[in-house]
Formats: sequence, C-alpha cells, structure tokens
Amino acid sequence: MGRLKSKFKNEIKLLGKTYKIEELNEKIGEDVSKFASKLDEKTLKNLPENRYLEVKIKEKKLLGSKEKLFLKAYYLTRVDKLADYGFDTDPLELADINAYLVDARDSSKNERTILVIATPLGFEERIKKYVNSDQFHQNFYSENVSLLLLDVETGEVIYNPNDKYAKALAPLVRMELDEEVYAKVKECIRGKLSERDYLPFEEVKDCGDEAYVKKAFYEVANEENGVVKYIDGFGLVLMKGVRK
Repeated sequence: MGRLKSKFKNEIKLLGKTYKIEELNEKIGEDVSKFASKLDEKTLKNLPENRYLEVKIKEKKLLGSKEKLFLKAYYLTRVDKLADYGFDTDPLELADINAYLVDARDSSKNERTILVIATPLGFEERIKKYVNSDQFHQNFYSENVSLLLLDVETGEVIYNPNDKYAKALAPLVRMELDEEVYAKVKECIRGKLSERDYLPFEEVKDCGDEAYVKKAFYEVANEENGVVKYIDGFGLVLMKGVRK
C-alpha cells in the first residue's frame, strides 16, 4: 500500500496523457478486533487488515471532455483462516477474484475502474488462463474494468495483454528490485539446491532480504521445471523436476 501511494502522487503519465490525482484514500478492509476473544494481543496485531486504496484520477487538459479513472487496490489474505490456523497456503481462487470484478463492473459508469489485487498467497492457474482469455477481455474491458493481479511472493504481475490500461499501469504496480542484489540471492539459492532434488525455504532465508529470497525461490523452482509446495513439518519446499 505504501509503495503504491508513493506512485500516485500529484500527477501520472499514462498512454501519452497526463492525469491528475484528485483524491487518494487508504481504508481498512478487515476489522481484526473481532478475533480478540481467541487471540493474544501480539497475534491480533500481526493479523493483516486487508487494507485497500481508492484513487480518483482525472485527465489533465484545458479543453474537451476529461477522462476519469478510478483505481481500487486491494491487499488480500484470508484473515479468518489466519486467525483460526495461524497460516494459509492455498492460492486465491477464481471465485475470490470474481467477487471484486463483478462489484467493479457494476459500479463503473462514466469512468474506467482499474482493479489491482495483491496477495502473498498467489493465484490458481485457472485465474491466469481466464484473465488472459478473450472472454475476460470482452466481459470486463468493454464494461470499463481493467484488472491487474500482483503475486507479492513471486513479483509476477498478471493482466490481459489486450488491455492497454492494464499494460500501461503494470510498471507502476510491479515490485522494484535491485537486479544486482537479486542475482546474488538467486546464486545463493542455486548453490544450496545443487545436487539436491528439494530445498526447504527455511534453508535459504540467510540468502538475503525476505522479499528478494521469496521471489527468487519461486523463480528458481520455475527454471528447474519444479514447484513450491507447503509440506507439514517443513513449510515451503522447492521440489525440482516434478512439473508436468
């Protein structure tokens, strides 16, 4: 949220136009106080509040009609599951995303709604296929809705390639990494994976900053034709050469 807020200050350049930020509000999406009866104070404070941003954007020009954009950016986790079990390893499903899409479509009238959803849980493969489909583009783009999905763990940004607004906004949404530092983190992980078929995430935490390590962990898994899975007793584990 903080990174996005810093991107949307005063003005932005988009599709060859200049837009003015008219209003920006950060809101709390989940009232974690409802879990106070079953959690200690420290655990309660560490629950994500699923904060979101609402940004009103208007084209800046002297004459003619001015295009309006409305950006809604959500950080999504399953807070109930985190409160009950202390963890959640299941990626977001199409139903999780579709609820926000339908709301955005129904509220979009004389402006385009840009919906950004970020999560540390990742997205099921069905979502990626759907977002990239012509069916998605016809159902939502024509109804003044654009969608960008950000996997906070891997840094992947998902959007329909035919959506010019999503494509133009992707650089603002994408997580910024120091490429030199990131390369060293990947090299460290590859060294620990050498001559092994699996590697627990716990063993690579000393390779660098957690945000860099998690992205590299998933990227190395992909490059090794492998997967990252949660295994009881081990946590996240990279298993190479198992992807079909």
